[in-house]
Parts: sequence; C-alpha cells; structure tokens
Amino acid sequence: MPQHQQLKMEIEEILDMDLIRQQVENGIFDFQRYSQYILSVCSRLCCPIRDEMIRQLTEIKEMIPLF
Repeated sequence: MPQHQQLKMEIEEILDMDLIRQQVENGIFDFQRYSQYILSVCSRLCCPIRDEMIRQLTEIKEMIPLF
C-alpha cells in the first residue's frame, strides 16, 4: 500500500543509523527527539486502546525508564 511505503521511507530517513552514529560520536545525539518520534509512529500504528499508554510514555523524559 502506498501509505505504508511512504511511512517506511519516513522512518528510514529519520532513523538514519549513520547519522545517529555520528551524532552519538560527537555528543549531540538528541534522545528526546528520537524517542518522541518513535512514540509518534507507535501512536499512528497502534490500536486506539493503546493511546493512553503511549501518551503516558511521551511524558517520560529519561532514557532508562522509557526503554
């Protein structure tokens, strides 16, 4: 389906592992930005019953409790 291809391309563009690696190596990786993006994708893909759980996850700002 075309919308799935578009989403796949978006995910691949934003979660570019080479770019993430460079950001980590240079100490500029923005964990908050990536975690919020991942949760936004989850909210689009998950069933509505999971909305509250995903909303709660978006409020967690620290890496360890979130993952």
